[in-house]
Amino acid sequence: MLAADEEGLLWSRRWRPASGWEEWSAGPAEVSGDFVAACGTDQRVYVAWRDRSGQLRLARLNGNRWEGTALIAKEASAAPRLAAAVNGRLYISYADGDGVIRLAEFLEERQEVSAQWNTERAAPDFTLAAAGGAPWLLVWSPDEPVSAYRPATGKWQLLDP
Repeated sequence: MLAADEEGLLWSRRWRPASGWEEWSAGPAEVSGDFVAACGTDQRVYVAWRDRSGQLRLARLNGNRWEGTALIAKEASAAPRLAAAVNGRLYISYADGDGVIRLAEFLEERQEVSAQWNTERAAPDFTLAAAGGAPWLLVWSPDEPVSAYRPATGKWQLLDP
């Protein structure tokens, strides 16, 4: 279970079938707004959030123990989206300070960003999914159909309704 308090501190708690709930464990501070979580291929939980200065951060939760924080982007204007993939890679999408959607690949083992893509597109809403070991970034707006972006091709593709 994950929660953020009024001061912007992340907390975690886990259930153990044999002994019940563990105590709350304090995690990273400076959480501003929403946070997202996904399970990595290493069976750890990864949590991404914007801090109070607008930077995008990622932390790893191993059991009920927080393990470090990584800086993903110096400026993000929207809550991030997170999707676990295969082969030790985690994909994170976010809108930069200008509202342009970006995608980052994070290596679980080395705890660092290995690649970033600028999609050169702004959209009011977007989501991220991983299918077949590859990320798919989906964007939409009220006046346009859904489009998909795959880093492997570097191109946008209009999806049929």
